[in-house]
Amino acid sequence: VTLRDVSLRTKISVPHLRAIEEDDFGKLPAVVYTTGFVTELARYLHLDPRQASRSYVNRYKRYLEDKERGFVGG
Repeated sequence: VTLRDVSLRTKISVPHLRAIEEDDFGKLPAVVYTTGFVTELARYLHLDPRQASRSYVNRYKRYLEDKERGFVGG
């Protein structure tokens, strides 16, 4: 399955899907949007949407906190 195929089914842009796949948090939108994207992606992949979004968003929030403290470039 290509990212384009996933994008067409989930309505999540390819760049956002790529950023999620690569944990490229700097290219993701606000947490609320990313939560929705990960939830929808998990549904598409037949994963537990709550667990997937909770796990991913926790990592994303840690990235944002580290960035705020100056631990992450960009």
